[in-house]
Amino acid sequence: MLLVEPDPGGARIIEGALIEGTFRLERAPGFSEALAVLEDKVFDVALIDIASLPGPRIDSSLLRMISVSPGSSILLLCHP
Repeated sequence: MLLVEPDPGGARIIEGALIEGTFRLERAPGFSEALAVLEDKVFDVALIDIASLPGPRIDSSLLRMISVSPGSSILLLCHP
């Protein structure tokens, strides 16, 4: 699983909640870093904090991520 979370504190909370899982978790601090990781590795799931997506058009950012890693499921984290 790839975790895209710009906030280190938020990443620790999510990692702590997922620690019991039987999967490998890798973290990317932002969207561009996530794209670089996805170009080299295959993940079943990408868990993305929506705040890490650039610009006002997150749909185009998500389409770009899907084109780089078409086999990955994408889950978006949204919080106030």
